[in-house]
Order: sequence, then C-alpha cells, then structure tokens
Amino acid sequence: MTTNMKTLLLVKHSKTGNTQQLCDAFIEGAERVSGVKVRVVEALQGGPEDLMNASALVIATPENFGTMSGAIKHFFDQTYYEVEALQLALPFQLIISAGNDGTGAEKALQRILTGYRYRQIGDTLLVKGEPQDSHLISARELGESMAAALELGII
Repeated sequence: MTTNMKTLLLVKHSKTGNTQQLCDAFIEGAERVSGVKVRVVEALQGGPEDLMNASALVIATPENFGTMSGAIKHFFDQTYYEVEALQLALPFQLIISAGNDGTGAEKALQRILTGYRYRQIGDTLLVKGEPQDSHLISARELGESMAAALELGII
C-alpha cells in the first residue's frame, strides 16, 4: 500500500439484504482497482473520522417510509457539525434499494449531502424490488468505475 492510496468510503445499512447485495457487488467492482482502498462502515458505527479520512463517499440505503433508513440519518446526525467547517467537498454516489419508487430517499439524501457541500458524480443506482443480475452488474460496474476515476484523479 502506498501513502498516496485513496480511500473510497461506503457507508451502508441493510435490513432485508437487498441493499447488502448491491453493496457486495459494488465492493467487488471497486476492489478490482488496485490503487484504491475500499472502507466499509455500518451506518450506526460510523463517525466524523470516517469522512475526514475518505477521498470519496458512497451511501447505500434501503428506502424506508419514502426516505433513507434511520441508520443512515443517524450517521448524518453524528457527523454533520463535526465536519461542516472542514468543507471536505467529497465526491459521492448513492445506492438505493426501494420498495416504492425511491425518489423520496434520493431527494432527501441529495439535499443533506448538498448541505455537506459534497458533489454527486453520477446518477443514483436506484433499484426497485429485489436486485436482479442486471442490477448487480450495474453495481459492480459503478464500483469499478468510481474507484478507477478516484485513482486517476478524475473525481
């Protein structure tokens, strides 16, 4: 591992396993890029230091009651004021597993992350229902492309 290695932080919560399947595929893709370290943090265990040590961020959540999971909201509650003044400007991506349309969760997350002054670097991976093979392929490709862009300094 070199001192220049960048860290891709995945903050996640999964109750039914659907979000976890997408995370596993994302991680598999990201780990194909040797110059990037993937750090996975359960939302309820994460804190400000995770963001301070990250080069890019992925939030993975189920849609609960039309918004993000409570665990993801807790992560934001635990980190916002501690990192607000740092203006980290992290690039981020969203992975949402939805029972409905997922747009409420997406909008809420985008609004919060805009408050952090982070910038979304692509379309949200939004999966309605149980993940199919095509969704897992998309998650794997997202992980690999995000890690590669991070390694190359594009994001």
